Amino acid sequence: MASTSHQPPGKQPPDAEQQEMPRGLELVLKYRTQLTVLAVVVVVMILLVNMNNARVTRIRQESTGLLSDAINSYSQLMVLSDIEQRQSQFDDVIGILNQLEIDYGDTLLGNEARYFRGKVFFAMDRFEEAQEHYRAYIEHAANDENRARGQIALGYSHENQAFLTDEPGEQHGKLDDASDNYTRAMKLSPAPSYIYYYALMGQARVSELTSRRAEAMSLYEEVLEGRPEPPVDEDEPDPRTLANPLDYVKWFIRKQQQAESFHTTAKLRLDRLRATTDDEELATVSLPEGS
Repeated sequence: MASTSHQPPGKQPPDAEQQEMPRGLELVLKYRTQLTVLAVVVVVMILLVNMNNARVTRIRQESTGLLSDAINSYSQLMVLSDIEQRQSQFDDVIGILNQLEIDYGDTLLGNEARYFRGKVFFAMDRFEEAQEHYRAYIEHAANDENRARGQIALGYSHENQAFLTDEPGEQHGKLDDASDNYTRAMKLSPAPSYIYYYALMGQARVSELTSRRAEAMSLYEEVLEGRPEPPVDEDEPDPRTLANPLDYVKWFIRKQQQAESFHTTAKLRLDRLRATTDDEELATVSLPEGS
């Protein structure tokens, strides 16, 4: 009887394996050009990624240094009272911001330099120039949230500019401009965004300044409804008893946020309006004798 050979399950006969190898080599040889190109592309991409990472790191280091210098100069400008010293500090910070825009003008950082430059001109009461930079920031803004930021800054500049003139028509014109800016900001960044309520507070101030008390009160009430009072610890903690010293810093920050919150400011302004508006009882003020 002839012997029958049995191959283990899943294993091909030797001749099949020998036939498969040449096919694989044939495929490699057939597509060697494409494979070579693919390998080169992969290597180039890796090099480009590494180069880009190095460039990003360098940009971050350079921009961080420039921003740090700008912030320090701006902080010093804000506390100086001597005119010559303020002008010198102003020149320094503007020079840094100009360099930032030259180097990174087409980036988010370059556009932030425009916004920051508007703040610096605003600090010097040079409102027209501040507004030019805010408009440039809005034009180059990457999204609606940043455009809303620019509109708020522009509105606040118009609002403050109104106090530089005693001419009623010019005052109202500037306040109307501010109102338009705050309205645009609210449309760009609707509730419940932080920016929306920032603009709403500005709109309420303008209504108050233009004697539209009922409108101002309604806007402040909307702020109170939309921005609840932030919770904060009632008692000041003793730093000596805290396990983590940062807990006291966090408490202090929360306390400051409560004092400066939209809710607190809106409530104070609303209470004052309620005390003086025609359809509420006027507040009585006791003056000392002889005053």
